[in-house]
Amino acid sequence: MGRFVMMIVLAAALASGCAAGRGDAPALRPVQAWESLLQEPDIAAWHREHSAPAVTVGMTPGQRSQWRRYRPAVMVDLVSEGMRVTLESRFGAEPRRLEFLLDRQSGAILKRN
Repeated sequence: MGRFVMMIVLAAALASGCAAGRGDAPALRPVQAWESLLQEPDIAAWHREHSAPAVTVGMTPGQRSQWRRYRPAVMVDLVSEGMRVTLESRFGAEPRRLEFLLDRQSGAILKRN
């Protein structure tokens, strides 16, 4: 039974045209994409400014305790041009949203929005 289910899942993935089925799976994993962005000084500074404890300054003690572990959201999407990494923050100074297009193989930044 387990093999049958696995075969159906694999067949569905291949039929849907996912990266595994196309044979062009990225060498860069999503975590590696995020780590490569954090190596850039300006991006690391943005992340620090939009993370706790920097964003909890001026909050009441009750609010501060709720947001003490806050970090911006990181979303990684596989797109035809490479990997799109989006950073979004609910707090901090503008800009609160950054987008990057990374090379799938090397992790180099191809485009910044």
